[in-house]
Amino acid sequence: MRVHADINPYECKFCGKPFTTKSALKTHVLIHTDEKLFNCDICGKGFTHNGNLKTHVRSHIGENPCSCLTCGKSFTRSYSLKEHALTHTADKQHECEHCEKKLSSRSKFNRHKKTHVPYEARC
Repeated sequence: MRVHADINPYECKFCGKPFTTKSALKTHVLIHTDEKLFNCDICGKGFTHNGNLKTHVRSHIGENPCSCLTCGKSFTRSYSLKEHALTHTADKQHECEHCEKKLSSRSKFNRHKKTHVPYEARC
């Protein structure tokens, strides 16, 4: 009922973000405290959310449930698939100010921009 009524009685003491439930606030606070409650049995990496751990484990076992309908390439995360799908469109909205190269995804654009920075400045 609180969700539909837009009532958020629980507020984060670190950033002030409001939440409808105490459990949602508790999970959110982990971001600020850097507390990792969920750890990978394979490599030991820690996560604040169980869902992120499950996605991470896929990288170890080679499970890629998200497949591109255009080319068949598969990914561990739906976000990665969505970003990849942009490569099949003509919409290249990120243009480099140095060389005018156009890229479809923000992550590839950010990686590309670093090629224009001298190596010494990146370290």
